[in-house]
Amino acid sequence: MRLLAFTSVFLAISTFLPLDQSGSKEAIYVQAEGVSGPLRKMENNSFKVGEYLKYRIHYGIIDAGIAELTVKAKTTKVGRPVYHLVGKGRSVGMAEWFFKTRDTYETYFDTEALVPWEFVRDVDEGGYKIKRHLIFDHYNNNARDLDEKPVKTYSIPEN
Repeated sequence: MRLLAFTSVFLAISTFLPLDQSGSKEAIYVQAEGVSGPLRKMENNSFKVGEYLKYRIHYGIIDAGIAELTVKAKTTKVGRPVYHLVGKGRSVGMAEWFFKTRDTYETYFDTEALVPWEFVRDVDEGGYKIKRHLIFDHYNNNARDLDEKPVKTYSIPEN
């Protein structure tokens, strides 16, 4: 059950929104002073720091790839405690010859409100490359895409 919950939360965050990696992060973060109202508080029984999942992707007896999910550590963003979650995927064996894959997804996820504050996507799949970076502002219900020039802001639903 923990595995299913952890995977569901991570994949929902990583596939729901587009992201990239450029620009000055420090200038983009929300300042917690003077915000309207506190964020929700939810109990997390799904995962904790140090958890690690590794999947082997295969077609019959042929190994195609490895996918790993890790809850790295607790840190802070916007003055709030967050988990640093990292997902990595890569092709292996003969699949490397046909479709070399190197994917990394990172998110900084609030430990109390269970909402993301930052998300990074770095994908290289057979020459198709994407680098995206989003900074979330849950006090104002928006997300900034640092990949867009000028930085683009999207409206997001509460929580």
